Amino acid sequence: MKIYLLSFIFIINLIICNETKEEKSDSNFIDWGIKNDIEISSLIGISSVNGVKKFVALEDIESKKEILTIPYDITFNIEKILDLLNSNELKTQYEKFEKLDIPTYEPHHINLQKEEIFLSYIFYLIQHEPNLYNNTKFYEKYKLYLSSIKNYLPKSPLFYNNEQIEYLSGTYLGKFHDRIKKLFQEEIKVLKNESYYNKDIDFKDYAYNRLFTQNKGLELLGHISMIPFLNLFDRDYIKFNARFIIERKRNVKIVTQKYIKKGEIIIVNSPKRSNVERMIFEGELNSYLVNYKENYIIPAFSPGLYYKYDIDDIELFNAYIINLIELDFDSKAINLYKNYSKLFNGEGGDAWAYGILFENINFYKDYVKSFINERIDKIFDDDYDRKHIEREMQGELKVLDRTLAFIKHKLDQYKKNEKKGTTDL
Repeated sequence: MKIYLLSFIFIINLIICNETKEEKSDSNFIDWGIKNDIEISSLIGISSVNGVKKFVALEDIESKKEILTIPYDITFNIEKILDLLNSNELKTQYEKFEKLDIPTYEPHHINLQKEEIFLSYIFYLIQHEPNLYNNTKFYEKYKLYLSSIKNYLPKSPLFYNNEQIEYLSGTYLGKFHDRIKKLFQEEIKVLKNESYYNKDIDFKDYAYNRLFTQNKGLELLGHISMIPFLNLFDRDYIKFNARFIIERKRNVKIVTQKYIKKGEIIIVNSPKRSNVERMIFEGELNSYLVNYKENYIIPAFSPGLYYKYDIDDIELFNAYIINLIELDFDSKAINLYKNYSKLFNGEGGDAWAYGILFENINFYKDYVKSFINERIDKIFDDDYDRKHIEREMQGELKVLDRTLAFIKHKLDQYKKNEKKGTTDL
């Protein structure tokens, strides 16, 4: 009994010590912010939500309340971080990197994305080469901020295992994953060569920093800036209850948009993203617009068509795509199938081409449906991942069902017209 009591006391003391360390860390971070002129309302505080530190309401908060002001002087962009690191080598590397022609996700914002990439690279270096960077002015000033971001790890499909990714390959989510992963791998390929790091770069660690920089950075004065404390807010473009405002002095101010109850997480507005984009970049889904998508891309030559028509030109799979959300996608698709009618031994008419298009889309619909019914529970042990994948697949299934109904209607019309001897709809 005495041994049991001593063990119990030891465990309780251990829990208290751990809680004290966490609270002390949060308190140190807030104190650091206050010393750097950050104004934090007593109405909010840092709390651990599912193991992740977030700002929550400590009391009921009225709408239009200023809850946080972050001065511009404590933010940093690529120029400031290079200056504080005081590394001629990194400055030379960035000058070379700026001039490179590399693929980016958003072709209209290439310079901003290059800043994101190089900031991610610097975060990676600080993580993997602490002896080189822990004694710099940058680390000395921002070490508590750097410590606060260590527990940021979105549940992105970029971190799924090979089996899970393989099963996603027949879905739009899987194809979008492949696209983003290839972009990140191309970035790594550049950054690990002899002109830069000259060492292998771990994909998971790099992607972690890459996603953090993209999700928690903010465009200020035409540059990507990292904003201390902004990383402790949830962000969403639909269900936000607070908004950030950039003042004339370039300070970032967080103001409540609605009444927030005690204990609620503070959610700040973010840029609009489709479900698939949010799933890859944030590990989240849109709450209300579940089926909102800007694109839904599938190969024009599915494995089903390859198998049924014994097609042997493997290059066609990657050469041609169909965007089911694009206006007049069906006209483009049937013209493509007509051009390749010899592969199918088909006569090349409109009704025939719509029939091929229907078969192609139906293959992906059947794949997604079977994925929902038979595979998700088998390959996703994590409850969070399983629920998010299932919701996304249900959204994809609705898009495919709706598109198939549209194509079936067109197909039936063309068949009727062919019987009448006309090709007009």
